Formats: sequence, C-alpha cells, structure tokens
Amino acid sequence: MLYYDGQFDELQLKKERMSYAEIMQAVREEGIGSLDDVAVIVLETDGTLSIIDSPINNTGKQSSLSNLDIKEQE
Repeated sequence: MLYYDGQFDELQLKKERMSYAEIMQAVREEGIGSLDDVAVIVLETDGTLSIIDSPINNTGKQSSLSNLDIKEQE
C-alpha cells in the first residue's frame, strides 16, 4: 500500500520508486479530485495503481480491501 487513511507510506514510495506526481495522475485518471476522497492506493503486482475511494461496502459483499494487510499508522 502506498497510501492509507490520509497518509503516504514514504518507505514504500521510495522502495517502489513511485513519485507523488505518478500517484496524483492515477487519482485524476479515476476522476477523483482530492486525496480526501481516497481511502487506499495499492500498487498491484502488475504495476498498476488501484485507487479505492471507500473501504465500506454497503452492498453486503466482501470488500476488495479484505486481503490487504492494513496496519494502523501512528
């Protein structure tokens, strides 16, 4: 995960050699205007970025976040 709960994971960004500009481009491509509307940004195994706008799934179906190791950031 590169971004979670309003925070960028600086170590992951550096490790994956990702820039803020690349991430913001992906956010814009999803039609999202602000990081305030983003819950999680995941770098997938194929190199694409998944932008997830809400961790809550009101449909009763399993969340796409369920297989991620989400650790509370302090």
